[in-house]
Amino acid sequence: MKPLPPLVFMTTPYVFDPWPQEGVFIAEAHGEIVGFLVASRALFGDLYRVDVVARVPGAPNGTAELLVREAFFRAAQQGIAKASLGLAPLSRRSGVATDRLGWGWVASGLARRCGNSLYSFAGLEAFKAKFAPEAWVPLYCVAPGRRLGFRDVLAVARVFAGGSLIRYTWRAVVRAFT
Repeated sequence: MKPLPPLVFMTTPYVFDPWPQEGVFIAEAHGEIVGFLVASRALFGDLYRVDVVARVPGAPNGTAELLVREAFFRAAQQGIAKASLGLAPLSRRSGVATDRLGWGWVASGLARRCGNSLYSFAGLEAFKAKFAPEAWVPLYCVAPGRRLGFRDVLAVARVFAGGSLIRYTWRAVVRAFT
């Protein structure tokens, strides 16, 4: 079985080449840059997408929220009716039943629990929920065969890790203890 190619378009924004026409927003406090946001049009021209929101440790509370608000306000001024903050992996808010027996729900709950030390699924979901979206649209993974296999799950995890799962885990552990 051939592994999936890197899905760079899904995980890495093209911040500088080409420069995003929709904008780079900078947050400053006391003359210092404390955060930034990069926005672009998604694959569909009528959807405004936030690619990156970042803030420095110690940035004033609400820095990221203010950046998102400003970007969405700018999109509305341009007549763009739909905007997205991107994926919320393993979100429980889409309202979609996973399967009749509930095994998908059990598996996603287990994945959330096991992965929480490496990635804050609940934190990302809570951040995005602050903006009261009209809908939480589920995204699906397509794989050969009737069921998603272990190799398929690993391939998806590698995409989000940006390559090696071992390197990603190591960076997360180091970050947790520094």
